[in-house]
Amino acid sequence: PLDQFSANLRAIAGVGDSLRIPVIFATEPSSQPALGVPDYVVSSKYAKSKEASLDLFREYNDAARRVAREKSTWRLVDLDALLSSRPDVRELFTDDGIHYSKSGIAVVADIEARFISEHFLGPHDKRR
Repeated sequence: PLDQFSANLRAIAGVGDSLRIPVIFATEPSSQPALGVPDYVVSSKYAKSKEASLDLFREYNDAARRVAREKSTWRLVDLDALLSSRPDVRELFTDDGIHYSKSGIAVVADIEARFISEHFLGPHDKRR
């Protein structure tokens, strides 16, 4: 359930905070909003309908966004906003629209590496 998902994110972030580890949340991108939900999602009863599946997708990403805003030290990489509506979205995911293709992995890795560099590694950081 959505409330348990949010509680789990807070608990995970709390562990990161207690260990002084930077907390970075990420939304989950998908090609399904642009290209459609595969039939198996409904036939396998993962969702009641294709529309319900997309609603759940949006609700969980919105929950991650809300939780990430709860503390000024928590950060968010909004992969959904960055990837789900790209013109090349079909190439970023496998046929299920959820799992990354090889090119999708490369794009996400680049986005996440740049985010970490920009937000956590200053220009004088010796770890670079």
